[in-house]
Amino acid sequence: MRLTFIAVIALLTAACAGSSSSGETTPEKLASAPPPSLPLPTDPWAVIPDGASSVVSVDVVALRGSPHADFLKQWGRAAGCLRPEHEALLFDRTERAIAAAWPEKEGSAPALAVLKGAYTEGDTQTVLDAYAAITRDGRAPVGEEQHGRIRVLKRGAAAAARIGDSLLVLGTASEVQSAVLLADGSKAPRLYDGELLTSTGARDELPANAIVLVGVASETMQKRAGKSLGAVGMPRDLLSGTLLGLVKLSSDGVQVEARVRKASPEVAASTANTIQSKLGQLSLLARLAGLPRVLEQTQARANGDVLQVALSASHADIVALRERMQDVLADTSACTP
Repeated sequence: MRLTFIAVIALLTAACAGSSSSGETTPEKLASAPPPSLPLPTDPWAVIPDGASSVVSVDVVALRGSPHADFLKQWGRAAGCLRPEHEALLFDRTERAIAAAWPEKEGSAPALAVLKGAYTEGDTQTVLDAYAAITRDGRAPVGEEQHGRIRVLKRGAAAAARIGDSLLVLGTASEVQSAVLLADGSKAPRLYDGELLTSTGARDELPANAIVLVGVASETMQKRAGKSLGAVGMPRDLLSGTLLGLVKLSSDGVQVEARVRKASPEVAASTANTIQSKLGQLSLLARLAGLPRVLEQTQARANGDVLQVALSASHADIVALRERMQDVLADTSACTP
């Protein structure tokens, strides 16, 4: 009896050992296993492809905490065609917004916007509807595509996708697809590492400014600005060249700086002198019109081939300017993108 019991124990032990051995992970089995998926990115810059001609980055948290948040929401409704659900998503649940544009091709203007915050799957449809309304694709049917781990919604030439729980991308379909590929592991060049941000110093300015804009103004924009600038005696070609715009918010007010890379140091110096000589006259006219003395604190100078124009305004100055704009916003009966 005792020998039988020992034999049973031995058989059970051998069976267990054999079972463990058959399920053991070996180097050969590891080699055939699929590689683990990398986590989806949470940095908005990680999904923007290189090659854009202009980009603007907005610290929404800083704007939301400023004394001018309500005015910005009002402006968004009028000029950005924002409905209440769009406004809540953009102002209340977004931390940073980045918009990039590429040179026109085949009559279209490729563009991509990336929002960082906290989003649900339903927000993809919300931002698609908002973008499609601006691009006149609002009546097109909605289609759906799956790209790897990411679902993309399309409506006409517009597209949108949610990347993880913290990024929303929207824009023209080709740019959204490029962003999705980057998010899913593509090694394509990214805008953050490209020449546009690095050569202009824009990347270094991102942490300290609420708004950073960099790019080259289109010919149409330069012509439109030239008419207004020429009417007040300013150089018509002020916006020609690569522009870096910075907006900084502080407890004292707002500081704005524009840096424009001109064709040569001589052109930069000549333009700065022209602007500086006109500021006194324009400041006097502004005071007679009852506007704040913002222009009195504006300085224009040249630093090599870079034209620098800087101004500062207190929050009270901004409120005064806002009050002068209220009638314009109140008269806007429909959205005007």
